[in-house]
Amino acid sequence: MKNIERIKNKAQSTPQEAKAYNAIKIPTQLFRITTDLSKYRIAVSAAENIYNPQRYTLYQLYQQTELDAQVTACIQQAKDLVLSCEFCVYNKDGSENEEKTKLIRQKWFREYLDYAMDAVYWGHSLIQFEDIISMNGIDIFKEVELVPRMYVKPEFHMVMASTASLPPDGIDYLEQPYINWSISVGKSRDLGLFLKITPLVIWKKNAIGAWAEFIEKFGSPIRIGKTDSTDQQSVDNMEGMLRNMGVAAWGLFKTDDIIELVESSHTDAYEVFDKMIERCNSEIAKLILGQTMTTDNGSSRSQAEVHERMLDMMGYRLKQFIYSVNNNQLIPMMNALGFGLDGCYIEIESEDEFSLEDKGKFDIELLKTGKYKFTPEYLKEKYGTEVMEVEEPKEDKSLAKYKNVLSQVYPD
Repeated sequence: MKNIERIKNKAQSTPQEAKAYNAIKIPTQLFRITTDLSKYRIAVSAAENIYNPQRYTLYQLYQQTELDAQVTACIQQAKDLVLSCEFCVYNKDGSENEEKTKLIRQKWFREYLDYAMDAVYWGHSLIQFEDIISMNGIDIFKEVELVPRMYVKPEFHMVMASTASLPPDGIDYLEQPYINWSISVGKSRDLGLFLKITPLVIWKKNAIGAWAEFIEKFGSPIRIGKTDSTDQQSVDNMEGMLRNMGVAAWGLFKTDDIIELVESSHTDAYEVFDKMIERCNSEIAKLILGQTMTTDNGSSRSQAEVHERMLDMMGYRLKQFIYSVNNNQLIPMMNALGFGLDGCYIEIESEDEFSLEDKGKFDIELLKTGKYKFTPEYLKEKYGTEVMEVEEPKEDKSLAKYKNVLSQVYPD
């Protein structure tokens, strides 16, 4: 493992002058472990230690939590509420700054948003930005990375050289030049939503494992062979036959041996496991999304509408969280690097309150009043329709003269 490279050059006044700094480079692997509640309790206790907090084991458990299908689906749905939006840079007066908006309509910004929202579930996250390059005439960050959490001690705002290191044997990321190239998202002692979700995932895995064992034992009939033969060859032949008949359990006994398999008398014994899994899934959905019906089947339309409103509220809180990180941390950092965003703020692009069809109806009602008319430019911009003025046909003068003569001859 390489040591952390200490950076000596300071951030310059413009993006073009800012140098690549090879921030905090730590090739690492978080080894996966088996999970159980005893390890969870020990890991939480170590992470909450006031004098020497250690999150390594807790992050190992979180890594397994993240692999759960329900957790993955719920987090992706929550993130989509933000990542599916378009972000713009606005001036102090509320007008959009199209030139600066191009800075964030890039790959780096989406990656940064993804990492920032991970702080909701993992807890504190340290995001670092590497180098500034020019692409299509726009200065952007070359790459966005997450500093490996196991080396970060947010309680002391330090990145350690190893997981066993203790302060002050590390780098203070609030000092220059690191503070100009990194964003610390989340509270220093926040252990994230996974702290509450991990026990549910452990119970769910135990239920699935027990169900699998139940199926293995009672899902297929057990094959029993009985013989009084003393010939070893015959015994071996019967044993081989039983072994090769399938995957179900089998046994070879003497004819006077007694075999008794005690099974639940209930025909719906599987529901013990199924209900446990279902309950864990619903609790996970409530923690992440605030409701269950956008991930599981509902019973009525009215309930679905209530749950949808609750999802919208969850999305609103996530958007407010990202708004705070963008404008209180990202923009000051970019200004320190010379991106020129003074007085600007980042906000989700506002959506039209009315649909195009509704707007068309409003415009028709305005035309009916006879007091208003629309320019071709407005119609093209609003509806995409090219409008051209039609010239009235000019009347032939000779034909007009002929009509005049006829009107005198035939006055009627």
